[in-house]
Amino acid sequence: MADDQQTMRRECGTMEVHERLLRLVPGYAEARSRSENYALRAAVLPQMSREGCTTIPVVVHVVHRTPAQNISDAQVQSQIAVLNDDFRMRNADLSTAPAPFAAVAGDARLSFELATTDPDGNPTDGIVRVRTEKSEFSTVADDVKFSAEGGSDAWPADRYLNIWSRRGSSALAGRRSWATRSSRAGPPRRTAW
Repeated sequence: MADDQQTMRRECGTMEVHERLLRLVPGYAEARSRSENYALRAAVLPQMSREGCTTIPVVVHVVHRTPAQNISDAQVQSQIAVLNDDFRMRNADLSTAPAPFAAVAGDARLSFELATTDPDGNPTDGIVRVRTEKSEFSTVADDVKFSAEGGSDAWPADRYLNIWSRRGSSALAGRRSWATRSSRAGPPRRTAW
């Protein structure tokens, strides 16, 4: 089969971004260490466990140049439903999880919902649509996270989970940032780096 006929291999860019942040962002390594230590303590000390299910407000930034890239509200909502199924251990393919993962699978007791209020307290549907002139965004430079770079600025990461939908320059399926812990008491929070 010719190279151009082969199926594109999709990859995760998490580690590449993590390594870049370790090199360039002051305090990133310390924040990661605090977060890992908090998670370890929560795993071993039952009194650190929380009751019930924690709801996380989500904002989805749909950064598009063409109408095809401007995904529908229904597409956004279906992916939030998939996220909820995965984190609540309700996904249909759970029985096919590889043995090393099946042994540690569990209900994270997290629920994701599109935000209903924006950072200023105004009503929102949790979807920000930004028309851009950029034909693609870097897979690791985070330019999609800045309006000055043709993207969409993050909402406060201590109050919202920010997700971006955009056209990239490679077969990158996606990436994520690790949660970090602030200096104040409470559960870990996600920080936009």
